[in-house]
Amino acid sequence: MIATLHLLVQTDGRIVPFEFALQKVVARTLDLAAHPRAALATLAPVQVVGELSLLLSTAAQLDAADPGEATIAFARGAREFTGLHPPLELVPADTATLAGLDRALDRIALTPAPFRKRILGSVAAAFTADNRLTLPEAELLRALAAALDCPMPPVPDIAE
Repeated sequence: MIATLHLLVQTDGRIVPFEFALQKVVARTLDLAAHPRAALATLAPVQVVGELSLLLSTAAQLDAADPGEATIAFARGAREFTGLHPPLELVPADTATLAGLDRALDRIALTPAPFRKRILGSVAAAFTADNRLTLPEAELLRALAAALDCPMPPVPDIAE
């Protein structure tokens, strides 16, 4: 089923946030059902600094009009994690891939629940640094919530 979904997502040669979100939610749900013990593994926050940098960089760059706007969005999201060492760093847009984000989410999902909740809040802060939440951002936020096993309330007022 996952292989078929992957083929469907790849059909047009590009992956939009909705397709990534759908694929991630389905894969995560099926993986947890098949391997429930995997959910018991735990990583410390300092073990996922690179993955968190990639996640926040992707969020900051999703709808940014220019690199300066992405830098501001990243800083807004990273503010929640000023105590991490090494510190979070903005990953250049040309090196951030959905495959890398997929692997990063799998590792981040192994951190403690309170940390995952902070991550979701920091991604939301990066998305709304421009004082709006677009549909692609909301779709990706919903996928992140599912991938990180963090409940998310409905998102109001999405900009088209």
